[in-house]
Amino acid sequence: MSFFSSIASGISGVAGQAVHGLENATQLSAFDLPDGSGSVRVFPAVYKVHLNSQGIAKLAGANDLAGTALQIMGGIAVAQPELAPVVGILGAFVAAEWIAIRSATNSDGVTLRGTYLPPSPLVVPTPGAF
Repeated sequence: MSFFSSIASGISGVAGQAVHGLENATQLSAFDLPDGSGSVRVFPAVYKVHLNSQGIAKLAGANDLAGTALQIMGGIAVAQPELAPVVGILGAFVAAEWIAIRSATNSDGVTLRGTYLPPSPLVVPTPGAF
């Protein structure tokens, strides 16, 4: 494991525990991403986007990582309008943190967990499905 992967794994674990604590609330909605790249679960204050192996493959083969991430996750804004700002954040996060996301990916894909409440959104990649 590289130094960067070790750091990313440690940060992911601590932040993931904090976000996981917020997931004990009732699920508000659940839907699949329109292109079959994954699915989304929305809870009060927290969302989880699971990118399956198909979604990871699309991103891995992309010339424009941020644009492809926005394209894949565009269905979030349609299905859950209050999460529209999160789509841009997720696109930028995927482009900036692709190495950490790839290191967190396993055969089930990767789940991006985050908060959508101010003052600042948090996104944490964790291995596998929900």
